[in-house]
Amino acid sequence: MVPEFREFRSRRADAFVRRNARGIADLQARGVADREVDPMMASRALSGMVSVMAYNAFVLGQRQEQGDAVGFEELVSTVTRLWANALRFPGHR
Repeated sequence: MVPEFREFRSRRADAFVRRNARGIADLQARGVADREVDPMMASRALSGMVSVMAYNAFVLGQRQEQGDAVGFEELVSTVTRLWANALRFPGHR
């Protein structure tokens, strides 16, 4: 990988993770998200999940078990539910 591209991707990913960590910390402060989860670590884990899921579906063309392409709405719905469950949002346990 070209060093400049690697640096660009790293900065972009870091900005995304930090923004999400601030959002998670805010949700924790408001009592919406699990307060025992480290916001930065949770953000890294959840952001990684979303990134890999999107890469697998849209770059690698990974298919569902029945052979159908992964639909955008289904992917968004699934990772959103997993994100909410991971942070223990009320009503998503």
